[in-house]
Amino acid sequence: MNIGIDLLWVKPGKSGGIESYIRNLIEGFLIYGKDDYKYILFVSKDNASTFEKYTKNKAFKLEICNVFSENVG
Repeated sequence: MNIGIDLLWVKPGKSGGIESYIRNLIEGFLIYGKDDYKYILFVSKDNASTFEKYTKNKAFKLEICNVFSENVG
């Protein structure tokens, strides 16, 4: 199963509690996710580097979109 997660809006260090929540959720997917699940993290140009560590796990892939998080919702 492929699961897409929209992270375009995450402004590192500025999004507050919701940023902590989403990062902890991703950590949970790393630990408890099923082997046949694939996660596509849709990130912006300016926050992509903060999500790169998850790609060490083959279940995670970054899709860098041509936007900046400051310009998203």
